Order: sequence, then structure tokens, then C-alpha cells
Amino acid sequence: MTARLRLGWIGWAICGLGAWGLQAQPAQLMWSGPDENGRLRFTSSGPSNQVHRLEVSTDLRQWQELARAMGGLTGYPDLNLPAEGPRFYRVRVTAPGPADDGLNQVRWGDDPFLSEPWSPWSLKPRWVKFTLVLAQPDRVWFQDSRKYPFHYDYAVARLAPFRGMSREEFDAVTLRREGQLAVVGAVLWPPMAEPGEAAIQFAGQEPFPIEQVAEWFERVRSVLPVPPGARVVYMPAFEQADVARENLAWLAARGIEVRGPEAWAVGDECYAPGWALGRLKWVPAGEIATAYAEGRLRPEDILATDAVPAEVPPVAGVVSLSPATPNSHMAILARSFGSPFGWMAEADRRAAIPGL
Repeated sequence: MTARLRLGWIGWAICGLGAWGLQAQPAQLMWSGPDENGRLRFTSSGPSNQVHRLEVSTDLRQWQELARAMGGLTGYPDLNLPAEGPRFYRVRVTAPGPADDGLNQVRWGDDPFLSEPWSPWSLKPRWVKFTLVLAQPDRVWFQDSRKYPFHYDYAVARLAPFRGMSREEFDAVTLRREGQLAVVGAVLWPPMAEPGEAAIQFAGQEPFPIEQVAEWFERVRSVLPVPPGARVVYMPAFEQADVARENLAWLAARGIEVRGPEAWAVGDECYAPGWALGRLKWVPAGEIATAYAEGRLRPEDILATDAVPAEVPPVAGVVSLSPATPNSHMAILARSFGSPFGWMAEADRRAAIPGL
């Protein structure tokens, strides 16, 4: 089942929308644009339980997949445009296969790939994790975040550059600038209310250049089907927070608003439930690794800290003075290990923690 669109030198021409296939419902491909960045945007309609694959060709003989989405594309941009020469487009609709646990567009606020189903009574943000392969700048890979809780699990299963890598090798080429092959992150939606806002977050073990962060942010935002009146903000992780604060005006000039996790907090946050008995040990976030190596922080201790970086050595529990997000690497690890991890909303209680 295909639908085609031709982009030529002197204008746009629709060349046969909606060819019939075995299904009783035709696939249709519609376009709009160019947008403010000179890109065409594509919307497809057809079977909602099938994978819609947007394909592009320059000669109508060789076709290359540009994007895939479950149930249809919504305003999906051709990130390769503007480009010279004619470009032809079609959409193919296929039954979902085992490899379709990674897509290039997800539905706003309510998608099967989200960490948990949307509910108006949920007190937790929901998220879907993504990977940007730097050598593939025209796509964002959103993973089934219930099937794959970690970026590594999805990447080594589905993304060619990472097959056969160990977790340490994968972290080395995604969380640090030197030798970086991809950047990993998540799109988050707030708890409870109808999702009029979403946040983009990037993971790393060191600060990334703000120009690079802005480019990544704009790429992810461009493929999200943002409803009218909704907005997408940048919610930096611990390692990126200082750089974001130092460049608030620069980001605002690019149309990027920065918000912290506290903006979505509705009370005390339990990122990982559980019980722990141990010595409460205050260690600032920037000294955690050193304190652990020197024995000042031990595995049986409960860590109290001002903020939680992506990597924390094994401890009995964690209490943070700064809110985190439940999709953080630390939160997922804590849940996996059964180590409690939380944040208290009341300022007076937080202020007392370093002196306990």
C-alpha cells in the first residue's frame, strides 16, 4: 500500500495519493510546508494498528526509509531538506515486526512506548527514551521504554553501530564527548494534568557544549507532534544544569525554555521505593566518586547529597536535596537494586539533612 508525492524544481505535484493494497483502507500521504526551516512535513493516514514507513527516492527506483511510526505520521519533517534535485515520497503500511520496537515518532503524551500508560491520576512523569546516532542526523530513535528500560538494551539489539558492545563500551561512546557516536535522552510528560507540556532531557557524564545541546533539542522537538497550544521545554540533567543556567538568555533567543524537575513536583518524590538501615552520610554530588574511592562513603551507607549525577556507586539508599526525574539512570538502577531513592518537597526538612 503506497502513496507518492513528487517534489520538483518548479513546484509540488501529488502523483497518486492512496494506492490500494490488501487492507480495506487506503494509505494516504499529505504534505505541508516548507516550514520556517525550509522542510516539508508529512502526515499519513491509514490502518492504526500498522507501521507507516515514509520512504524517499530521487529516481523512483531506489527507495530509502526516512521514518517509521505506528498508526501514522503527524507533521513529520524531512530533516534532509532543503536539498537539491527532485525528491519523491511514498508511505508503505506494514504489519508490526519484532524490530519495530523502535520508531521515529511517538504520539503526544499517550503512546505504547511510554514508560507507563497515561492517567489523569498519575503522580509520576512518564517518558520515552531516545537515541540520536550522530552519523544519522535525519532520524531520532524512540525505544519501547517498557520493553527496554535502559538505552543500552535497545541500542545493542537494534542499532547497527552498537551491536556487540558491552555496557561500558556503549557508555563510553554516548555519555562522553571524546569518541562520541550517539547522544541518549528522554522526552518526559508531566504527571496528572492533560499533557500541555513536554520536556527533553539528555544524559551524559560531562557537560556538553550548549550549541550542541540546542541542535539536539531542536532535532528532537521537530519530530514531536506537538498539539496547538502545547510547548516543549528543556529539562537539563545534573551534568548539563550549570551550562544551561549560564546560557539561559542564549537558549531563550533560540526559542528554548529551561525548566527544572521541581516545576513538576507535586510533593515528596519516591523515585525508587524500599527500606534501608545505615549511616546517613552527607557528600556533595561532585565528591561522590572520590568519597567512595577513599572509603568515606561505603556501600552500606545512605547517601545524602545536593544533587544526583547519572552515575552513583552502590549504596544502601539515596536522599537528594534536588529533585530528579524517575527516568534518570540513577532512579532506574535504584529500582533495579531495590535501593530507596527520594526527595523531600518541604524546604525546612531538606535544609536539616546536611547536619543530621
